[in-house]
Amino acid sequence: FLMRIAVKDANVLIDLDLSGTAGLWFRLKIETHTTEMVLNQVRKGGHQNVLAYADTGKIQVHSTSADILFECAEWVQDKPDLEIQDASVFLLARRIRAVLMTGDQDLRTYSEIEQIEVHGTLWIFDQLVEKKLLNPADAAKRLQKLLTQGRRLPKDECQHRIALWRQHP
Repeated sequence: FLMRIAVKDANVLIDLDLSGTAGLWFRLKIETHTTEMVLNQVRKGGHQNVLAYADTGKIQVHSTSADILFECAEWVQDKPDLEIQDASVFLLARRIRAVLMTGDQDLRTYSEIEQIEVHGTLWIFDQLVEKKLLNPADAAKRLQKLLTQGRRLPKDECQHRIALWRQHP
């Protein structure tokens, strides 16, 4: 089983950009969505590759109406550990019945409570290796690069995968 629709937050989009795996992600043929608010975060970070995928329509960007902005602001009100951008992707995933892709632990927790399927960067790497879009040694290198760049990923899980993938030629 492979999901058909995913909503991504800035963490995941930036991880894919920094690891050079964004193009491989689209070969999984999973419809990809995000919000205008998240894309603005990505733009501020200067992640041109991600913006190019949005410009060509490979990432469907949902605009922020006043209603949606209000709903986001209301949703984060009692969740001080989350930002309005987190609310935007959570509410979008819930609205379009998509899997939420996030690297934010608090957002994961709220998603699980609401029974929204949630995955992160490591799951994407697993899929790319499993579907033979990325060879294990290359996956290990790219994941190590993310860790070296200080990306917020679960270190133990990353080290486990890196060690495992380096055993394969």
